[in-house]
Amino acid sequence: SELTNEKKVDNSSFDTTKKTLSVVYVNSEGGLNLRTGPSADANVLEIIPDKTKLTIDDEDNGWIQVTYNNQTGWCKKELTQAP
Repeated sequence: SELTNEKKVDNSSFDTTKKTLSVVYVNSEGGLNLRTGPSADANVLEIIPDKTKLTIDDEDNGWIQVTYNNQTGWCKKELTQAP
């Protein structure tokens, strides 16, 4: 039973790590397109102004999921920069 307890502790610490949210700033003079999905073909919901602080909710193949103006969508990660 000791092993089981150890595993539980490990799992919860992994969960905590996963929930650590990364912050980035928009690094695109013309603003950053917030899209409905992680694709350049996805519809644009909004344009996020340059230098806006964003929190990454998820990542997928060079795209990041963020929430801006109460809308959750996807942006190209290369057009943002870490603080």
